Amino acid sequence: MEAQGSAWGARPEIIHRATVALTELQEGLVSQRLSSQPIQVEVRFDEFNLRAQVRYQGPLMVFPTQRPIPSYLPSEHDGMEHLSGFLVRQYADRVEATNKDGESRVGLHFDH
Repeated sequence: MEAQGSAWGARPEIIHRATVALTELQEGLVSQRLSSQPIQVEVRFDEFNLRAQVRYQGPLMVFPTQRPIPSYLPSEHDGMEHLSGFLVRQYADRVEATNKDGESRVGLHFDH
C-alpha cells in the first residue's frame, strides 16, 4: 500500500489509515473464519478519494458504530468480530457492507 500510495501521490496518513483498516478487516475475517475462499481486495485512488472493495465468500462481518463492551457480548468469538468491525469503521470515513448469494462485499472509503 505504501509503494502504490506513493506512486499515486496519495497523502501518507490516508494510506496509513487504509492499510490499518484493510489489515484489521482481513485479520478479522481470517481469525473468525468468516471467509471460505480467498479474500479479494481492489483499491482505487483519485485526487479526492481512496476506495477499497473487499470481496469474499461467507457471512458479512459486523461493523458496529459503538465500541463493543465485552460484558454485553454473547461470546468471545462475537466480541473479537465486533471489535474488528468497530476498528475498521474507526479508520475508514465510510463503510458499506452487503451480502448477496453468499458473497460479501465491504466498501471502505477514505476522503483524501
